[in-house]
Amino acid sequence: MDTSSWTPKHKDDCVAYGCHKSAEMYKEFIREEMADFIKKGFWVVLPYSIAKDLPNSAYSPLGTKEEHDHRARLVVDHSWFLINELTKAYLYPEVMQFGGTLPRLLYRVRHSDPRHGIVYTIKLDLADGFY
Repeated sequence: MDTSSWTPKHKDDCVAYGCHKSAEMYKEFIREEMADFIKKGFWVVLPYSIAKDLPNSAYSPLGTKEEHDHRARLVVDHSWFLINELTKAYLYPEVMQFGGTLPRLLYRVRHSDPRHGIVYTIKLDLADGFY
């Protein structure tokens, strides 16, 4: 990320903005989820008085996303505070194109080397995959 333009005031303003309204609605869920993440070693919680001085630190509002047949999901909204714009892209743009996964997968299966045998596929939802 290029956070060189983040002044202490900008960081303070981001923290003062707080979380999304959805986080307020699911406070208990967030407490449990964060405690679990800390226990698993995914997160370290620091007071803002320490975190604000970390070099190249940036902040995004916490929220939750309701799922139809599952429990709520913890999300961090990187569209706020210019996080998406400040993130440096290292992948080919087509990697992040939504809706193109199935055609790419089918192409790879169709053009796989038969010497390697049958192609198997699997679809997983890794709940902790992003932490």
